[in-house]
Amino acid sequence: MPWLEALLRGQPVLARANAAILLQGSPMVTAICGYIDPVTLAIRYATAGHPPLILARPNVPAVLLPHDGLPLGIEPEAGYRTFDATAAAGAILVLYTDGVTEFEHDVVGGEARLLEAARGAVAADDPALAIKRAVFGAQSPTDDVAILTIRFAAASSSLEHGTERALGAFTKREPPPSARGAADASV
Repeated sequence: MPWLEALLRGQPVLARANAAILLQGSPMVTAICGYIDPVTLAIRYATAGHPPLILARPNVPAVLLPHDGLPLGIEPEAGYRTFDATAAAGAILVLYTDGVTEFEHDVVGGEARLLEAARGAVAADDPALAIKRAVFGAQSPTDDVAILTIRFAAASSSLEHGTERALGAFTKREPPPSARGAADASV
């Protein structure tokens, strides 16, 4: 299965997506391509200009995972590296857009708030919503915001258990200029 081997490496998928975006003349976009093994809880991923993933485990500080790579649609010869991490039972993996960390126009402070929020969200019933509440409080996001969390169950020898039953998400998208002031576009 060559497509599965490419997915497990991550970077060939991003390289192809980059070429397609350049051919179409589309605007640049950030991306993450990854695979989670539900048996071993191994995470293999590659990033293209996207904010770093966060891995939050019970009873330890949350960490930003390694990342690099130019956004898609900028450079024809852009290279993308594959990274590996391993989760543990009870951990959450957090993917998010830059609207989360740039909320108060302080990226460094935003990352610190997000790491603390992720650590606190490990035990929450809905980690994505808990992160959203911890970062934004009662305020509405001012930028496009997406938060995706993946909770890891105990490693299993069966594909019926693991990560696929524990996804949580929060998104807030700005309406197009013509629709601003109309209905709230929160999902």
